[in-house]
Amino acid sequence: MDINNALALLRDGKLRDCSLDDLRAMSAGSVVFIQNRIPDAVHLKEAVDDEIRRKEAQEAERRAEQRHQTLVVGQQHLKTSVDSLAKPHWVLWATLVATAIAAIAGVILLFR
Repeated sequence: MDINNALALLRDGKLRDCSLDDLRAMSAGSVVFIQNRIPDAVHLKEAVDDEIRRKEAQEAERRAEQRHQTLVVGQQHLKTSVDSLAKPHWVLWATLVATAIAAIAGVILLFR
């Protein structure tokens, strides 16, 4: 990592465009420049570390949202299953068949 390129990215506000791996490399490289007493390196390291924390938090939030969406889909599927089991269709058919048998038995007993 070249410190001038990193400082140019910081100055232009383009640290957000860098990948997390590039930012980590810049952070590690900034330590060398701080040890060499380059004054802008301290500010660069702070800015890069802030961007790393922001991107990591953003990624964690994205993963949490994805887990939440998976959970919501699972809950909806479970609700649909419970609703279909709560209204068994065989009970309706069994009631209709029993009613028909009772009606036929009633007619037979009536004309007996």
